[in-house]
Amino acid sequence: MTIQQTDPAEQSMPTQATGEEKQPTATTAEHPTPEEQLRTEAKPKETLQRRFAFSRLWCELSAPWWSGTQRLAAWSIDTAERMASRMLELQEQAAGWAKGTSWVPLLESQHTFLREGVEGWATLARTLWQIKKEEDTGRAST
Repeated sequence: MTIQQTDPAEQSMPTQATGEEKQPTATTAEHPTPEEQLRTEAKPKETLQRRFAFSRLWCELSAPWWSGTQRLAAWSIDTAERMASRMLELQEQAAGWAKGTSWVPLLESQHTFLREGVEGWATLARTLWQIKKEEDTGRAST
């Protein structure tokens, strides 16, 4: 069994109305006429309603998954922030040897820079996940 390969430009296409053969051109294949665009772009109202119904159904089905994922992300962000804050406190305690030396301004600026970085990271993560800070939600529920 052999398969013949032909050049698409050599193939002919019959038209429906007259039965004549019309040679395809690169412009008709790549750029449809305005009438063809209108036919392909025009969507019946029922199709659009089905699409909206599907998206509404999808949102309803994915809502429990999304809320569970958000709770997991909130827990992870809060835990990481607490751990990082505790590590910064330990670093500050460990730098107690530097009191009264010229290293104090350097260590304080490093500590401030790292603390702002941790807070900024946590705020960014909460914003991306659309999560309120744990303290804010705790006050709202009491």
